[in-house]
Amino acid sequence: MIIVTGSTGLIGSATCEYYLNKRINVLGIDNDLRSYFFGKEGSNKWKEKKLKRIKIINTFQ
Repeated sequence: MIIVTGSTGLIGSATCEYYLNKRINVLGIDNDLRSYFFGKEGSNKWKEKKLKRIKIINTFQ
């Protein structure tokens, strides 16, 4: 298993996809602060659905 911080960001999501394609389990950690600063439209939550077979922990509530 690999842990990726910032898992729904640009580099983090690409990293997750890379390891998932190699059949390695991924634990993603992301705080989705983009939604805090840019509103709901700026959120990267949609990438969670794109990254199947990944467990994402949201750290910002």
